[in-house]
Amino acid sequence: KAPAAPLVAAKPAVSAEETLVKEILQVYTDVFNKRDAAALAEYWSEKAISASSDTGARLVGREAIKKGFEDLFKTTPGVTLNARVNYFRFLKPDLLTLEVTSVLSSADSDPVETNFTALLTKVGDKKWSIEHATESAVPTPETPYDGLKDLEWLVGTWKDATEGVNCES
Repeated sequence: KAPAAPLVAAKPAVSAEETLVKEILQVYTDVFNKRDAAALAEYWSEKAISASSDTGARLVGREAIKKGFEDLFKTTPGVTLNARVNYFRFLKPDLLTLEVTSVLSSADSDPVETNFTALLTKVGDKKWSIEHATESAVPTPETPYDGLKDLEWLVGTWKDATEGVNCES
């Protein structure tokens, strides 16, 4: 009798749409990490808007966005982008909304994590173009206490109530 095959949890199926969205994000990330502002700006439409919800700053148009990337690459040498898709939805076959958590890292500073929400349109057969994007800080607790207060109920003396056990911690 042959031994039973080990049980392995099946990976959830990835849809063609999810694969496409992850590929779009990976290509964009790869171009960013080459620090080529001109090539990166080509992923934005001619009249695209890039906005910061934290500062209110807006870059309008591909050229302004390109300059923004040039400034970033100049002031933060070695900056790299890492990103993961949190949510996406095709509003139409050629219109995509995307929510991403991104992390900018460099040797000179702590990583900066942001939420990035974008609206993309399909141009031609395969290319996607960013029409509008908004970046915002990832919410963090104001104080360490605020971050841990949900665990406050754990503070105190605990005693094992198992019969025959006499242990306090």
